[in-house]
Amino acid sequence: HRHVGTTSFDHTWRLWDIETGQCLLLQDGHSRQVFALSFHPDGSLVATADFGSVLQLWDLRTGQSAHDVANAHARRILTADVSP
Repeated sequence: HRHVGTTSFDHTWRLWDIETGQCLLLQDGHSRQVFALSFHPDGSLVATADFGSVLQLWDLRTGQSAHDVANAHARRILTADVSP
């Protein structure tokens, strides 16, 4: 299956199944608007970042936050990218 991720100003991000349109995962671990999302090339991890300068790494195998970095930047984070 192919997936797409979306972010929102409601402090959440979602993982969607492209073929069915079904929401597979809804995460609300951010305290500010989520603006950035990036998938690891192997599909196991997702990085998200919010307007409070918090960067979170999520493990899609468990659906849980694997790591977070508070104050990753002095201001809002607008994009993120995960390298292999």
